[in-house]
Order: sequence, then structure tokens, then C-alpha cells
Amino acid sequence: MKKTEIILGTIALVALVLNLLLVPGNGVLTILSLLSLSLLYMFLSFALFNGIKLREIFQSESYEGISKMRIFGAILTGVVLSLTTIGILFKFQSWPMATFFLTIGLIGILVSFIVGVIKHSKTKSEYYTRILKRITIIGGLGLILLILPKETWLEIKYRNQPDYVDAVKKAMADPDNEELWEKVDEEQEKMNKK
Repeated sequence: MKKTEIILGTIALVALVLNLLLVPGNGVLTILSLLSLSLLYMFLSFALFNGIKLREIFQSESYEGISKMRIFGAILTGVVLSLTTIGILFKFQSWPMATFFLTIGLIGILVSFIVGVIKHSKTKSEYYTRILKRITIIGGLGLILLILPKETWLEIKYRNQPDYVDAVKKAMADPDNEELWEKVDEEQEKMNKK
């Protein structure tokens, strides 16, 4: 399962870089890789963080020596990593609610990080090392995307479409002006036809 995570993480990283380089058609790769990584964290974190192989998750002897609290902690950490990964996906795709998912995920990651650091300092367990590595990588990227201003992200993502960027900035400055939002729609249609 660790290999699956590394493969999905590598594909997601490549997809995000291609997204920043404005390579056409990269949206599908970004969506599939980040969504798959999110699903892995959401549903298999209890096994991933505890070092249990996928083929052994239904065998009771795989869980010997693992406390219920440790499994519960792995599940909660997987949920917040999943939410943060979804927030990263939404931010890169410029979908609504990216900030919501990033904020909720990062609050959970902060709690997991604090607990992980305290427990790791006491036990030096490999379990907490696994969790802290993932929290650092995904939480760091999520935090960068969360604190990045919307205008800056807009300028980065649509740097080849300055008319679209200007239209969105004007519409964001006056969100009740329907004419400005119609201009955004027109510019987006022009952009999509190219």
C-alpha cells in the first residue's frame, strides 16, 4: 500500500507541476491522482499508518499489538489528510469551496501534528514518524495554497489570459455587479474556444 501511495503522490506532484506549466489536458490527471490519493487516505489510513499490507487488512492477527486508539487516530488523521488533499485539488482546479476544505483539513492537521509530535517525542514510534511525514508534506502544500491570495493564484493559473484575469478581478471587487460577471463568462467562453 505504501508503494501505491508513493506512485499516486508522484503522479499528483507531476500533475500539479504540469498544471502550473499550463500543459493542455492536465486537469484530468490532476483530478484522478489527487482524488485517488484522497480516497486512499480516507478509507485505508488505518492500515497505511500502522504498516499493515492491503492483503492483510482482514486478518485479525495483523492488528495484534495495535491499540484501538492508535487505529482511531490513524482514521482521523486519514480524514484530515483526505480533506486537505481535496482542498488542494479544488484550489488547483479553481473550484468553489477550496478555502473551506483547506481550512478544515489544516485545522485537523494542526491537531494531528501536535499530538504526533508529543507522542513521537515520548515513544519514538515509527507509526508517528509515518504520520508526521505525510502531515508535513500535504499540510505544507495546503498551507501555502491557503495563504496565497486569490488574485495571485488567478494571475499564476491564467497568466496567458490577461483579459480573463482582469475581468475576474473587477468582478471580485464588485461582486453584486452582474454586468461584470457576464464579462467574466464571455472571457471564459473565449478562453475555452482557444
